[in-house]
Amino acid sequence: MKKTKISKRTIIILIAVLAALILASVGAVVAKYVNERKGDRFIFSKSFYFESNYLTANNKTYSLNSTQNSVEIELYNFENEWRVSEVDTSYTVTVSSTDTEFLLDGEKLTSKTYSAEKDTAVTTNIYLSNLKPGASYEIVAIASGGYTKTLKATFTVKETSDKAYMNVTENTNHVLLTVFTENVSGEVSVSFPAGLIPDNTDSILKDIEKNYIDGEYKSGSFTFNIGSYSSRSFRFFKAGNYAGSNFSVTLDGEAVTESAIS
Repeated sequence: MKKTKISKRTIIILIAVLAALILASVGAVVAKYVNERKGDRFIFSKSFYFESNYLTANNKTYSLNSTQNSVEIELYNFENEWRVSEVDTSYTVTVSSTDTEFLLDGEKLTSKTYSAEKDTAVTTNIYLSNLKPGASYEIVAIASGGYTKTLKATFTVKETSDKAYMNVTENTNHVLLTVFTENVSGEVSVSFPAGLIPDNTDSILKDIEKNYIDGEYKSGSFTFNIGSYSSRSFRFFKAGNYAGSNFSVTLDGEAVTESAIS
């Protein structure tokens, strides 16, 4: 059989043609990719945040002392100063209770709508008042802005008045612990979690044994005396190893329960 001889020139031409075909194919893919981007087919979702000082996703419950007849709830369209909603948000707040005399922002309403502008950190205040001892109030807030998120909380006003309570709130920089009493007094013992720096400008906190050990702020404790129908607040600054506000508070050895405060 006679072998066909292919010249070097023919081989070079074939390689050139093959290379051109490959380049044309790649160019088509790139053109398609660019065209799809120009056609807005690649869309990134905008940030959406909805938080609160008291409301949570799992309907947290709070006990209010019997003399407390109001509570102020804050809604946030941000998580911190760097994470702010990039969409306009509306909040629908609904209050459910067997008590029909409560007031929502000073009016006899069971539902109200609020709004928060995009790209701006907005704190929306909800004021619930004229609360009655023994009654419970469920607050449901639904945020909408292209996304939807629901936060809830239930507040129950105590019928008794011989209790002490604690409340913990926090922002980006610090944590605030408040202890308040009804018709009871005594020695309060507080244990605070790691990652907190006691505010040493406070006359009580300045005497705490230094909790900065081995390069970290450790947990600590302190005691103070409180009278009846009194309150006392303590500020702690957040350190890098702060992981959550796990406080333990007792009054004369009896655990103090968490409550909202007005």
